[in-house]
Amino acid sequence: MGDIIKMYRQVMKLEHWLYQCVLWRDNPDKPATTFALNTVIYGVASVRYLAIRYLQQLSFNFEKTYPRAVIIRDFYVDDVITGEVSI
Repeated sequence: MGDIIKMYRQVMKLEHWLYQCVLWRDNPDKPATTFALNTVIYGVASVRYLAIRYLQQLSFNFEKTYPRAVIIRDFYVDDVITGEVSI
């Protein structure tokens, strides 16, 4: 059994930062400053999909290198329950 701690805060990809930006200004008379967020914001409607899709893509990218990986088969959101037959 396992759990990816703070899974939503771990999905980071530099080229995607520009898609999550926040405009901020302390004073209405000053121009807004743009901040690019470097992780998925918890509470965004798509956050669960993005996190799961990220794991699936990792599985596809590395299935030849790690053929016994359990990402697709044994994960539910950020929890994994898996096992193996052994002597």
